[in-house]
Parts: sequence; structure tokens; C-alpha cells
Amino acid sequence: MGDNCLGNCPSFVFLHFEHIWCKILVIMPNDLSSAVNEYLDSKNADGFLYSGPINRDNADRLVKLIDSRPERRKDACLFITTFGGDPNAAYRIGRSLKANYKDGRILAILGGYCKSAGTLLALCADELAFGCLGELGPLDTQIDKPNEIYGSESGLDLYQALSQITESSFESFEQQMMSIIRHYAGTITTKVAAEIASSLTVGIFSPITAQVDPLRLGVVRRAIQIGLAYGNRLKSSNVKTGTVEKLVHDYPAHGFVIDQTEATDLFQNVRGFDGGEAKIFGFIEFILRLPARDGNEYVSDLRTDFPGQTAAPEGPGITADQSSIGVEYAETDLEQPGNTAEHSAVGAAGAAGQP
Repeated sequence: MGDNCLGNCPSFVFLHFEHIWCKILVIMPNDLSSAVNEYLDSKNADGFLYSGPINRDNADRLVKLIDSRPERRKDACLFITTFGGDPNAAYRIGRSLKANYKDGRILAILGGYCKSAGTLLALCADELAFGCLGELGPLDTQIDKPNEIYGSESGLDLYQALSQITESSFESFEQQMMSIIRHYAGTITTKVAAEIASSLTVGIFSPITAQVDPLRLGVVRRAIQIGLAYGNRLKSSNVKTGTVEKLVHDYPAHGFVIDQTEATDLFQNVRGFDGGEAKIFGFIEFILRLPARDGNEYVSDLRTDFPGQTAAPEGPGITADQSSIGVEYAETDLEQPGNTAEHSAVGAAGAAGQP
């Protein structure tokens, strides 16, 4: 059965496969193409879309699209949503954008998560447009946990731990020295009291500091330097003085939310969505809000994938095989385990041909 929307809004079709209900979003290709092209024409800009993890393969795809863009316009708009990934790959994308649009402006459009390496990439933009759900994140580089197959930790964790140990050990030494002086009421010298307090402090903190691996400390330091080095190389005039350092050092957690209001403290040109951006977001929120998973990424040249057209296409319409955005997506309610990805893809292709 279908749940139709009014006007140019997308519609949904509910399909049932082996006890799995799938809610399939059906995008009318003419409406989306019209919205994309009207927006890009109004900006006199090329448009690119990136939804998914930032890695070498995806970076290669986007860099090739940017470098091979025929009839390049002066400016570029990048719709991006990602949880992050490889900072080296993000740097390559940013450098490609800056090189190919060095005489124009780069606009980063944030409808959802743009974290970690995504934030690094956003530093190259001359302007940031936030949707109400858009957010950036800190640049503290994530490194693999030692002796673990899965999982990562912030490169700042070890530095913060060392800072806490240093602060606590000094406080312990000071408190014990003053306590000894007061207790013995001047019968021992300050030098002797300091020696006793030092021995006690070393005894307390030595087992803790002995667990710090110097080699691990070096790895962490180099990882932190990646964010600083790439950030300072990529940053545009839109980035305020000290922003890169703040993004690397000043936030308490890797998932910290940097929304539009917070971003105004870090960047010069920050605004909300305009009408064209909001319209496109309404069509493909499922791509622009949550990043696509690895293996299902969306990397697209919007002017190529959504060429201007005035007549409705013949046949069943655009499908997932015909467009890098396509008509696939499902909110699944699982009644029992099943191959949801296969069923969703089949359902989306079939739903696209329905009136």
C-alpha cells in the first residue's frame, strides 16, 4: 500500500518480504532534477554529493569527478554527511576542491552529521550552510586501541591522562610536604619535609606512570599532529584564527556536537539553509541526514546525475542502477532475521515503476 504526499514531496510505498516490512522512499526524478538544477543554476556552481565513510576508494571517486568535470563553473557546492574516516583521504578531497575552484568559492552544505575527517574537509570551504540537524565535530584523531581487534580511542586520551597524573602528583607532593611541616611544628627543615613528601609521592604514582608506553606516546603525538598539519593546510579564509587548534585540543569528547551556533565561534561565514537547499534536503533527507554505510556510499556529480530535463522520462522511471542517488532506502521493522539489504534493493527497484 502507498502513503502519498502532496505537491512535490516524495512518496512512500510499503512492501512486505518474508515477514519484513520495508518502507521504500520513491523520489520523482523530474522533481529532484528540477530542484537540483534550479539550485545550482542560481548559485552558478557545480554540485557534488558525498554520503558515507571517508576512505581512499571514495576519495578517489570524488576527486576524479571533480577533476573531470566538463564545463566547470566558478563555484562548487558540496553536500556532505559522514561520520569521518581517513584524514589522508579527506585532505586529498579538500586539496582537489581548492585546486579546481581556486578562483571561486566552495560551499559546504551540512544536513546531518559531518564529523571528524568530515570536519577536516569542511575547513576548505569558504562558507558553511547548516540544516537544523547539521553538525560538525572535533578533530582529535582516532587511533586503534592497543591489543584490540576492534575499537578506537581519541589520541588526546593519553595526553589528558598524563596531564591529570602530573597535576595530581604535584598536589599530592604539596599537601604532604605542608602536612609534615605542620605536624612536626618546625622540628624538621623544609628540605627534609620536601624529601619525605617526594619519596611518598613517587611511591604512590610510580606504578601508574610505569604503565605509560613511550612508543605509544610517540604514536599518539604523531596522530594528533595529523589534524593540525592537514587542518592548517586546508583552512580557507573562512576559518577564524585558532580554530584548528581548538578543534584538535579543546573539546572534551570526539562526539561533541558543533552545531550552527557553535560554528559561528569558529568560522566567519555560517548560515542556515536557504530555500533551494531546504528543498533538496526534503527530497533526499535519507542521504543527507545519516551517512550511507560502507559499501553503499553515495558519491555523485549532481550536474551529471541530475541533468536538466523538461519532459517526463519514458518507461518505469529512474532506478537505483541508473542514478548514484536513485530511489532506494528503507526503514525496516524486522520481525525475524532476513536479508534486508537484498529485499530493500529489490523492493526499491520495483517501487520506482509504480504510479
